[in-house]
Amino acid sequence: MGIWVGRYAMDQGQVREHGPWLVDQQRDRDDGSIRLLVLAEPVDDRSAEFCGEVAEAVAALFGRETLSVTGGVLRALRQAHANLAEWNERSLREHHVAVGLTCVAIREGEATIAQLGAGSVYLVRTDDTARRVTTEGLPAASPLGGPEPIEPRFTTVHLEDDFLLLLTSAAEQHIGQDA
Repeated sequence: MGIWVGRYAMDQGQVREHGPWLVDQQRDRDDGSIRLLVLAEPVDDRSAEFCGEVAEAVAALFGRETLSVTGGVLRALRQAHANLAEWNERSLREHHVAVGLTCVAIREGEATIAQLGAGSVYLVRTDDTARRVTTEGLPAASPLGGPEPIEPRFTTVHLEDDFLLLLTSAAEQHIGQDA
C-alpha cells in the first residue's frame, strides 16, 4: 500500500502547492520511515510571521527524537511550547506569539494526529462518510505559547480506507463544515 500526500495552500487568495505554514518532512531510521506533516495556524496577526518557524522547529525537534511516534511528537511540541512561552514571558504583551498546530506522523499505513489550537482534521472514508476531529471544548484547544502546560489531542487512524483533510480554522470558517 502506498500513501500519497497531496497538498495546497491558499496564500493571499492564490493557490500554491507549498504554503508558508506547512512543513512536510521525511525521517528515515533503522526501524522504518516516518513522514511528518506540520500545519501551523496563527492565533492573531502578529503571530502569523512566526508560524513557519514554529512548524520547522517542531519538525526538526521530531527528526532528532528516537522515541515512539507519539512520544517524539509530544516532546517536540512541549519543547516548542516552552520556547514560545519563554519568548512571551520576556516580551511586551503586544509582541506575544501563540500558534496552533496540527501534526500528522505517518508510518506504515497508520497516521498519528496531534492537535493544539483551533484547526480541524476530517477523516473521510471511501464511502464518503466524514468525521471531524477537533479540539473544541478540550484542553488541547489552547495553542503553543501560553503560560499553562499543553495537552495535545492525539488520534490514531489506519489509512487503508481513509483520507485526511487538515484545515486551519480560517479555512473551515470560510468554506463551512458542510462543504
